[in-house]
Amino acid sequence: MKKLAMEARDRIAIPTTEANGKDLLSLSRELQSKMREIESNDVGRYMATSDRSVAALIQFDTDTISISDGALKIRHDRLSKAIEALEDYQPSTQGVFDPETNPTAAIVEQEVSWINEMYERVISRLAIIATAEAEFDPTVDWSSYPTLQQAKRKVLAKMAVQLAAVETRAEQEALDQSAERRFQSVFDAKKNRFDTETDAMSRIAELSRLLMLKEFEVKEAEFDVKEAKIEVEKAELRKQQTVASNEKRMIETESSLLTVDAGQERIKKYLQSPHVKRLLAPFCTDGWHHTGNALEKGPMSLKLLSNHVAGVSPFEPSKSGLRVFVDVAQGENDRPTWGIASINAYMLPANFVNIDGEKVNPAVEAQRILREHGQLLIELGMLKP
Repeated sequence: MKKLAMEARDRIAIPTTEANGKDLLSLSRELQSKMREIESNDVGRYMATSDRSVAALIQFDTDTISISDGALKIRHDRLSKAIEALEDYQPSTQGVFDPETNPTAAIVEQEVSWINEMYERVISRLAIIATAEAEFDPTVDWSSYPTLQQAKRKVLAKMAVQLAAVETRAEQEALDQSAERRFQSVFDAKKNRFDTETDAMSRIAELSRLLMLKEFEVKEAEFDVKEAKIEVEKAELRKQQTVASNEKRMIETESSLLTVDAGQERIKKYLQSPHVKRLLAPFCTDGWHHTGNALEKGPMSLKLLSNHVAGVSPFEPSKSGLRVFVDVAQGENDRPTWGIASINAYMLPANFVNIDGEKVNPAVEAQRILREHGQLLIELGMLKP
C-alpha cells in the first residue's frame, strides 16, 4: 500500500520542482495543447479522414479530463500524510490496513485509484495523437481537406438530426395512443347508452305487436302492457345506473388526477429542498460547462448531459453508467463538484436521505433524480433543455 501511494504521489509531481515531463500535470497540459492544435492543423485534417478517429475525439470532448494545480496539490498533501502514517503503522497491534475500516487506508485507495486512472487516460489519448502524427504524410497538400473541428461538427449535426427525428416519432406515438384511448372511452359510453335505449324500444315494439293480435284476449293484452311497462321501467333504471356508474368513474378519475398532482407537488418540494440542491450543485448551479449557450452562464443542459460516452449513458443504472455520470460532474466543470473518484462512486456510504426518508448512496440518488425527473428540473429552472 505504501509503495502504491508513493508511486501515485510521484506521478503528480507537486511542487513543480519535482516535474520531469512525465508527471500527470505536465502530461495533461501537453494533451490540452495537442488537442487545441489538431482542431485546425494538418495532423487534425489527416485524423478527420478516419471516422473512427473523429468518433474517438468527440468522445474526448464529452469525457473531459479536468486537472488543476490546486486539486493535485490537495491530493499530493493527502498522500504525503498517509505515507507518513504508514511509516509508523503496526499491523500486529493496529490491525490490517483495510480501506473498509481504516480512514487512512480509504484515502490512500481513493487517491491512488483516481491518480492512476487519470494518468492512464491522459497517456492513452496522447498515444492516439502520437500515432496519427507518426502516420501523417507532410508531402500531401491537406489544405482542401476539412479540419478536425469541421468534421466533428458535421458528425454532431447528423447525430442531432437523428435524435430529433427519434424524439418527434416518440412524441407522435404518444399523441396517437392518447387519442385512441379518448376515442375508446367515448365509444364505450355511447354504446352503453345505445344498448339501453334499444332494449327498451324492443320491449315496446313487442307490446305493440301483441296488442294487434286478435288471438289474445283483452286481459292477456292488459297483462302484457303491464309487463312491458315494467320492462321499460327496468330499462330506464338500467340507464340511470349506467349514468351513475359513468359519473362515479369520472369522480374516481378526477380523484386520481388530484392524487397525481399531490405526488407531483411532493416531488417538486423534494427537488427544491436545500440538501437536494447541494447534491445537484455540479449540474444545477450557474456555470459555462455544458450549458448549450456560449454567451450566458446557467445550469447544465439535460440534452448535453445525457450524451453517451463510449456507448454508455450517464443515466444508465449500472456501475458503468454511474462512473460516466460522476465523470461528467467531476470533469471540466466550473461549478462546485463532489471531489470523489468516479471509479469508487458506487462504494460511497449511504448517508443521503431520499424523498422516502431512506438513506442512500448520494451519487446513485443524484443519477436517479436526473434520470427520472430531468424534465421537471427543466420546468423548475434547475436545468436547461
